[in-house]
Amino acid sequence: LLLYFFSEGIDLSAAQGFLITGIIILLLVLAIASQVSGYFFNILARFFVKPFYKVTIKNFPKEKTAPTILVSERLKGVYIALLSAFNPELHFYLPRSKKRYVDSFFRLFSSVDFIYVKDPKEEGLKAFLKKVHQKKSLTPCLLFPYPKFLESKSSTKLIKDLKKVGKFTVTHVEIKRVSRKEQIDRKHFKRPQVTFSFKSST
Repeated sequence: LLLYFFSEGIDLSAAQGFLITGIIILLLVLAIASQVSGYFFNILARFFVKPFYKVTIKNFPKEKTAPTILVSERLKGVYIALLSAFNPELHFYLPRSKKRYVDSFFRLFSSVDFIYVKDPKEEGLKAFLKKVHQKKSLTPCLLFPYPKFLESKSSTKLIKDLKKVGKFTVTHVEIKRVSRKEQIDRKHFKRPQVTFSFKSST
């Protein structure tokens, strides 16, 4: 119908009609993908990231909807994708001190959101809890790469104060990766092994 309209209605050539139709379809697909970004990101991770890794998940938190602070210095992009492939209901928040150009893309087409604060440590925790209690998402997870901060005395009081505001858990994530070269049990069809070990502290 679109091709007929473009060729007969507004007198465009077949090539121009195909081009405009393709652009419209692409925009519609992107709009739909942005509305279900978490599941869209999960599908991409399951089909294009997870097959290249052998993933083991240990002691994953059972309470699915409670806000969770995931503490690890090693939570980089590929590990976020692997966690999303494991559970499509996870929605990640990352504290940052300034905005980057790529952030808007991630917000639209992935289950990663960003919290912009001057101090990603203390202010990041407060902003995360305030945001998730205002906007209910599936399972909000703050990616918190500052484990040493949580060991300080000031953070102990902060956590207690934040507990009064709303319920959440603090979970430490240990990530162990074994490369193909380090695997001696197999000769062929090796994949990097990634093990996520979760341990709740509060």
